[in-house]
Amino acid sequence: MEEPGARAMERLLDLPRPPTAVFAVNDMATVGAHAAVLRRGLHIPEDVSLVGYNDVPLVARLDPPLTTVYVPAAEFGRAAAEILFEQLDSGASSRRRIVFEPWLVVRGSTAPPRAGAG
Repeated sequence: MEEPGARAMERLLDLPRPPTAVFAVNDMATVGAHAAVLRRGLHIPEDVSLVGYNDVPLVARLDPPLTTVYVPAAEFGRAAAEILFEQLDSGASSRRRIVFEPWLVVRGSTAPPRAGAG
């Protein structure tokens, strides 16, 4: 998943007006974007802010550590298994809705917008 993130970031950096911030589809795509930014000799977050999604342990160890959206993946799995077992026991599909609250984990890969950006 890192390589598609790197390729997408390369395309973004090739734009006439490259973005100053990118929110990637997930943390591993953001790891690839992180590498692409550094290969270009740019700085995170001074030149480009990066945000991922999932909060996998690896991203806290990047330099700078990645800002990301935490989602409770283990709770997702438990809830899905519970609903599946209920459906197997009852023979009926479930219409139960479960909402999980994500939250932003701010680390070193983001900065306020630069003056004149946008």
